[in-house]
Amino acid sequence: MIIIQLRGGLGNQMFQYACGTSIASRLGVKLKLDISYMTDKKPRENFTERDYALNVFNINNEIASKKEVQRFVPYSADASEFTYAWFMFKRTLFCRHRFSEPAKNPSFYFAEIEQITNNTYIKGYFQNEKYFNFIRDKLLKDFSIRNEIDDNNQNLSNKINSENAVSIHIRRGDYLNSLNASLFNLLDIDYYKKAIKYILKEVENPVFYVFTEDFQWAKTQFAALDIPITIVDWNIGSQSYLDMILMSRCKHNIIANSSFSWWGAWLNQYPEKKIIAPQNWFKNPKMNETHIIPSNWIKL
Repeated sequence: MIIIQLRGGLGNQMFQYACGTSIASRLGVKLKLDISYMTDKKPRENFTERDYALNVFNINNEIASKKEVQRFVPYSADASEFTYAWFMFKRTLFCRHRFSEPAKNPSFYFAEIEQITNNTYIKGYFQNEKYFNFIRDKLLKDFSIRNEIDDNNQNLSNKINSENAVSIHIRRGDYLNSLNASLFNLLDIDYYKKAIKYILKEVENPVFYVFTEDFQWAKTQFAALDIPITIVDWNIGSQSYLDMILMSRCKHNIIANSSFSWWGAWLNQYPEKKIIAPQNWFKNPKMNETHIIPSNWIKL
C-alpha cells in the first residue's frame, strides 16, 4: 500500500494524487489518500484552509484511516520517549517507510522517488509531470468529472467545442493577501497582452474565454481590447472546478502561475494545442529555474 498526503487546493491535490497513482501503478499496489491535513482543522500559520476536492472526479478516492496513517507518521511531540521509540521500532520491524519531497523547489524532479517500495507514506507537492506523464491516459480518465455539468456550462462547452477557443486564466485573490503573495508573482495585464498577441499570430479566428475569481479586474483590464472575449463569471465556490473543466475543453490555453490552470491546460487533449505560461512563476528568481512548465509549452 502507498499512502500520499493531500494538502493545498484542487490543483495541488491533483499533483499529489497523480504522483501517488504513478507509484502505486508501478508497484502494483493500492493507493490510499491521507486527507487529515484538511480535516483536522488545526490552526496553522500562513496556511489557507482547504477542503478535500478530488471527489468531483472519477478517481479511486480511498481514504486512509487514522490508524493506517499512524503506522507511518510519528506520534505527537508530547508523546513519551518510550511511546515514540516503540512506534519507530514497529515501523522498522514491519518495513514501513516515509518519503518526503526535499524542500528546495516543488517543481524539481527528484529521481529518488523511483526507489520507493511498497508500504510507503509520501509527502510533498510533486509539481512536475515527470512524476506521472507515463500514466497520462489513466489520469485523463481519472480526472474526468463524476457528474454531468449543468445546462449553462454544457451550452458553453458546446460553443467552445465549435470554435478555436482559447482559455485565459487570471489568479489574484490569495496572491494579494496571503503567504502566496510572498511566493508567487502577481501577473499584470502586460503578460496577458503578450500571450494574446502570440495567439492572434498563430491561431486562426481565436475566441477568448476568461476564467478568474476577480471578475471586476478582468472586465476593467480587457475592456479596451478589440477581440472577442467572454468572462465566465458563474462558477464560484464549490462549483469553481468547472472552470478547470471548461479550460481543458478549449483548444489553446493561456495559464496563470497557478496549479489550477496548469491542470486545465494539461488535461487539454487537442493535438495541436498551444499553451502559454508565465516565464516568471515565482518571485524568487532562483525558483524560476522551474520544471513545472512542460518543455512543449511556450513561456512568456
